[in-house]
Amino acid sequence: MDANNHHIIEFRKVEKSFGSQKVLDRIDLAIERGKTTVVIGRSGVGKSVLLKHIIVLLRPDAGQVLFDAQRIDQLSERRLVGVRARVGFLFQAGALFDSMRAVDNVVFPLREHLRLSYKQARELAMEKLALVGMTAHAEKWPSQLSGGERKRVALARAIALDPEVVLYDEPTTGLDPPRAHIICELIAKLQQALGITSVVVTHDMTTARKVANRIVMLHEGRLIADGSPDQIATVSDPVVASFVRGLPQEHELAAVTVGRPESKPVNEAQT
Repeated sequence: MDANNHHIIEFRKVEKSFGSQKVLDRIDLAIERGKTTVVIGRSGVGKSVLLKHIIVLLRPDAGQVLFDAQRIDQLSERRLVGVRARVGFLFQAGALFDSMRAVDNVVFPLREHLRLSYKQARELAMEKLALVGMTAHAEKWPSQLSGGERKRVALARAIALDPEVVLYDEPTTGLDPPRAHIICELIAKLQQALGITSVVVTHDMTTARKVANRIVMLHEGRLIADGSPDQIATVSDPVVASFVRGLPQEHELAAVTVGRPESKPVNEAQT
């Protein structure tokens, strides 16, 4: 590895549009190995679009995406197989296979990518389920699991192949605070114990503060803030400050203020 290559993922002047809407506008971003980088921003701003470029589920209209110093945005699907095997992806809704029990959801990538018997793959799958505290639920169907439990099984599947990078798309959305806290704890512990590089996209600042080494904010196609959680908390830019504090800007609040209806004089005959 290049001695200067302490970044495992790089975006270089990346642009992406859907129709007339520019979602990513000349994005420059380098993700440091072994750290957790959190991308914040409002819903619909393009955070998931950014994430999907890392495993080339989407390809940029312009610019370059690099993984481990190799440009990947122009690779064929066949050549992307090896890159994608090094990356785990926790989808927003978990995306478990409803027709498979929890353990078999984790077995699936092991059997797809490695020459393992079912017994060997199942043993490894149980180890991954143990890491996320789900061995007792291994034989359950996804429909028998709570939202938080499905996320944990999906996380076990995401780390099944011992990836170098794990991508998390809104990992705590739809979870109550205690279950969301568990997911945050798992993200932090996996990063620390396994040295995994984590990229988390979220609009939830509680999640961001709990797991991040670094936070960047995406707004109108551009990155407008970059720093540690403490640094982000003190940014004076009004767009960043209002998002971090969970408060609308004054013009946004004014737009939804409901005035009192005009009072009508009381008809004396009705008194």
